[in-house]
Amino acid sequence: MINWRAEKQGFFSHFLTRIQYSHTTYNDLTQMPVLPYSLRAIYQQTNDIDLLREIVPKLIRYFRWWKETRDLDGKGLVTIIHPWESGIDLSPAYDPALSVPEESRARPTWKEAYSPLIQLLLQYNFIHGILSLFL
Repeated sequence: MINWRAEKQGFFSHFLTRIQYSHTTYNDLTQMPVLPYSLRAIYQQTNDIDLLREIVPKLIRYFRWWKETRDLDGKGLVTIIHPWESGIDLSPAYDPALSVPEESRARPTWKEAYSPLIQLLLQYNFIHGILSLFL
């Protein structure tokens, strides 16, 4: 996600954004890598080789980013840092992992649903952002 208004943020908003994410103009969240499926569908309709020449090298860089940035233990399985990256967002499947109380799982409050998500971002940024400078 891109924060188009990053330059216009006040100090407090800038600070809150910065402690949650590595950057103020964009955040660390991404989506599932489904771009190749889209490219295949476009190519099947257009047979546009020039499009492949333009996009495939960018896709390769994108998947290298996934490998280098999100394969935290080097075992070939990428890690998502936030349920929004799974494509199923705030599915009830995440409720136990996010410690949403059982009685609230059908309709969690904003605090019950989003506090754990913000905590995940803070932990990731601390461990893989700030701490990585010292490790």
